[in-house]
Amino acid sequence: MIRKFIYKNQEIKFLIKKTKRLSGLKITISGGKKYALVTKPFFVSDKTVEKFLKEKADWILAAREKLKNNKPKLLTFGNYQEFLRNKNQARKLVKEKIEKYNSFYKFSYTKIYIRNQKTRWGSCSSRGNLNFNYRLLFLEEKFQDYIIVHELCHLKEMNHGKNFWNLVSKQIPDYKEIRKNLKKI
Repeated sequence: MIRKFIYKNQEIKFLIKKTKRLSGLKITISGGKKYALVTKPFFVSDKTVEKFLKEKADWILAAREKLKNNKPKLLTFGNYQEFLRNKNQARKLVKEKIEKYNSFYKFSYTKIYIRNQKTRWGSCSSRGNLNFNYRLLFLEEKFQDYIIVHELCHLKEMNHGKNFWNLVSKQIPDYKEIRKNLKKI
Protein backbone atom coordinates (compact mmCIF):
# COMPACT_ATOMS: atom_id res chain seq x y z
CA MET A 1 0.00 0.00 0.00
CA ILE A 2 1.39 3.39 -1.01
CA ARG A 3 1.47 5.92 1.84
CA LYS A 4 2.21 9.63 1.79
CA PHE A 5 3.09 12.71 3.82
CA ILE A 6 3.46 16.42 3.07
CA TYR A 7 6.85 18.12 3.37
CA LYS A 8 7.54 21.73 2.28
CA ASN A 9 4.15 21.79 0.54
CA GLN A 10 5.08 18.74 -1.55
CA GLU A 11 3.56 15.31 -1.37
CA ILE A 12 6.01 12.47 -0.79
CA LYS A 13 4.59 9.04 -1.55
CA PHE A 14 6.33 5.87 -0.36
CA LEU A 15 5.99 2.11 -0.37
CA ILE A 16 7.52 -0.10 2.33
CA LYS A 17 9.11 -3.43 1.38
CA LYS A 18 10.40 -5.93 3.96
CA THR A 19 13.53 -8.03 3.50
CA LYS A 20 15.79 -10.34 5.49
CA ARG A 21 18.90 -9.24 3.59
CA LEU A 22 19.27 -5.72 5.02
CA SER A 23 20.38 -4.60 8.44
CA GLY A 24 19.32 -0.98 7.90
CA LEU A 25 16.95 1.15 5.86
CA LYS A 26 17.33 1.94 2.17
CA ILE A 27 15.44 4.48 0.04
CA THR A 28 15.23 4.06 -3.72
CA ILE A 29 13.80 6.66 -6.08
CA SER A 30 12.99 5.41 -9.57
CA GLY A 31 12.47 7.68 -12.56
CA GLY A 32 9.39 5.81 -13.72
CA LYS A 33 7.61 5.60 -10.37
CA LYS A 34 5.80 8.32 -8.46
CA TYR A 35 6.89 7.05 -5.04
CA ALA A 36 9.97 6.24 -2.96
CA LEU A 37 10.59 2.58 -2.23
CA VAL A 38 11.79 2.01 1.33
CA THR A 39 13.37 -1.38 1.98
CA LYS A 40 13.55 -2.39 5.63
CA PRO A 41 14.48 -5.40 7.75
CA PHE A 42 11.55 -7.21 9.39
CA PHE A 43 12.50 -5.99 12.88
CA VAL A 44 12.19 -2.26 11.98
CA SER A 45 8.75 -0.76 12.68
CA ASP A 46 6.76 1.23 10.13
CA LYS A 47 6.82 4.16 12.56
CA THR A 48 10.64 4.13 12.45
CA VAL A 49 10.49 4.07 8.65
CA GLU A 50 8.20 7.10 8.58
CA LYS A 51 10.52 9.00 10.95
CA PHE A 52 13.51 8.08 8.75
CA LEU A 53 11.67 9.30 5.63
CA LYS A 54 10.84 12.63 7.24
CA GLU A 55 14.51 13.06 8.20
CA LYS A 56 15.53 12.31 4.59
CA ALA A 57 12.73 14.35 2.96
CA ASP A 58 15.15 17.01 1.62
CA TRP A 59 17.24 14.25 0.01
CA ILE A 60 14.09 12.68 -1.50
CA LEU A 61 12.96 16.00 -2.99
CA ALA A 62 16.45 16.68 -4.37
CA ALA A 63 16.65 13.17 -5.83
CA ARG A 64 13.24 13.57 -7.48
CA GLU A 65 14.37 16.88 -8.96
CA LYS A 66 17.59 15.31 -10.22
CA LEU A 67 15.61 12.51 -11.86
CA LYS A 68 13.34 15.07 -13.48
CA ASN A 69 16.26 17.12 -14.85
CA ASN A 70 18.90 14.50 -15.66
CA LYS A 71 16.77 11.41 -16.21
CA PRO A 72 18.99 8.82 -14.49
CA LYS A 73 17.15 5.55 -13.98
CA LEU A 74 17.58 5.21 -10.22
CA LEU A 75 18.77 7.04 -7.10
CA THR A 76 19.27 5.19 -3.83
CA PHE A 77 20.12 6.62 -0.44
CA GLY A 78 22.54 4.47 1.53
CA ASN A 79 23.81 2.46 -1.40
CA TYR A 80 27.47 2.08 -2.47
CA GLN A 81 26.56 2.17 -6.16
CA GLU A 82 24.98 5.60 -5.63
CA PHE A 83 28.24 6.76 -4.06
CA LEU A 84 30.23 5.52 -7.07
CA ARG A 85 27.79 7.15 -9.51
CA ASN A 86 27.93 10.54 -7.80
CA LYS A 87 31.49 10.69 -6.42
CA ASN A 88 33.06 12.51 -9.39
CA GLN A 89 30.24 15.02 -9.66
CA ALA A 90 30.52 15.71 -5.92
CA ARG A 91 34.31 16.13 -6.24
CA LYS A 92 33.83 18.65 -9.06
CA LEU A 93 31.30 20.63 -7.02
CA VAL A 94 33.49 20.61 -3.90
CA LYS A 95 36.62 21.70 -5.80
CA GLU A 96 34.75 24.59 -7.46
CA LYS A 97 33.40 25.80 -4.14
CA ILE A 98 36.75 25.43 -2.39
CA GLU A 99 38.41 27.49 -5.12
CA LYS A 100 35.69 30.14 -4.80
CA TYR A 101 35.87 30.47 -1.02
CA ASN A 102 39.58 29.84 -0.62
CA SER A 103 40.30 32.75 -2.97
CA PHE A 104 39.13 34.80 0.02
CA TYR A 105 40.69 32.79 2.87
CA LYS A 106 43.90 31.66 1.12
CA PHE A 107 44.37 28.65 3.42
CA SER A 108 46.59 25.78 2.32
CA TYR A 109 45.28 22.24 2.40
CA THR A 110 46.76 18.87 1.51
CA LYS A 111 44.09 16.80 -0.24
CA ILE A 112 40.35 16.69 -0.86
CA TYR A 113 38.52 13.41 -0.30
CA ILE A 114 34.95 12.55 -1.22
CA ARG A 115 33.57 9.90 1.10
CA ASN A 116 30.46 7.82 1.69
CA GLN A 117 29.91 8.92 5.30
CA LYS A 118 26.81 8.14 7.31
CA THR A 119 27.04 10.76 10.07
CA ARG A 120 29.13 13.69 8.77
CA TRP A 121 28.85 16.24 6.00
CA GLY A 122 32.54 17.03 6.20
CA SER A 123 35.68 17.03 8.30
CA CYS A 124 39.18 18.47 8.34
CA SER A 125 42.16 16.49 9.56
CA SER A 126 45.14 17.86 11.46
CA ARG A 127 47.20 17.06 8.34
CA GLY A 128 45.14 19.52 6.29
CA ASN A 129 43.01 16.95 4.46
CA LEU A 130 39.45 18.03 3.68
CA ASN A 131 36.82 15.27 3.65
CA PHE A 132 33.31 15.71 2.29
CA ASN A 133 30.26 13.51 2.11
CA TYR A 134 29.20 12.94 -1.51
CA ARG A 135 25.55 13.49 -0.46
CA LEU A 136 26.15 17.22 -0.16
CA LEU A 137 25.57 17.11 -3.92
CA PHE A 138 21.86 16.74 -3.08
CA LEU A 139 21.70 19.67 -0.64
CA GLU A 140 20.55 23.20 -1.35
CA GLU A 141 23.42 25.48 -2.34
CA LYS A 142 23.36 27.47 0.92
CA PHE A 143 24.04 24.23 2.85
CA GLN A 144 26.80 23.21 0.43
CA ASP A 145 28.48 26.60 0.82
CA TYR A 146 28.23 26.48 4.60
CA ILE A 147 29.78 22.99 4.79
CA ILE A 148 32.67 23.96 2.48
CA VAL A 149 33.40 27.18 4.39
CA HIS A 150 33.06 25.40 7.74
CA GLU A 151 35.73 22.83 6.82
CA LEU A 152 37.97 25.43 5.18
CA CYS A 153 37.94 27.48 8.39
CA HIS A 154 39.07 24.42 10.35
CA LEU A 155 42.35 24.68 8.44
CA LYS A 156 43.01 27.82 10.51
CA GLU A 157 41.04 27.04 13.69
CA MET A 158 40.72 23.34 14.64
CA ASN A 159 37.90 24.03 17.11
CA HIS A 160 34.50 25.69 17.29
CA GLY A 161 35.63 28.70 19.31
CA LYS A 162 34.87 32.38 18.77
CA ASN A 163 37.72 32.86 16.26
CA PHE A 164 36.46 29.94 14.19
CA TRP A 165 32.91 31.32 13.95
CA ASN A 166 34.27 34.79 13.14
CA LEU A 167 36.12 33.25 10.17
CA VAL A 168 32.98 31.42 9.01
CA SER A 169 30.85 34.58 9.29
CA LYS A 170 33.14 36.46 6.89
CA GLN A 171 31.73 34.41 4.00
CA ILE A 172 28.52 32.98 5.50
CA PRO A 173 27.05 35.79 7.66
CA ASP A 174 23.80 33.86 8.30
CA TYR A 175 25.68 30.69 9.31
CA LYS A 176 23.68 30.30 12.56
CA GLU A 177 20.37 29.94 10.73
CA ILE A 178 21.87 27.67 8.06
CA ARG A 179 23.55 25.51 10.71
CA LYS A 180 20.27 25.18 12.63
CA ASN A 181 18.40 24.09 9.48
CA LEU A 182 21.20 21.73 8.40
CA LYS A 183 20.86 19.84 11.68
CA LYS A 184 17.30 18.96 10.65
CA ILE A 185 18.53 17.17 7.53
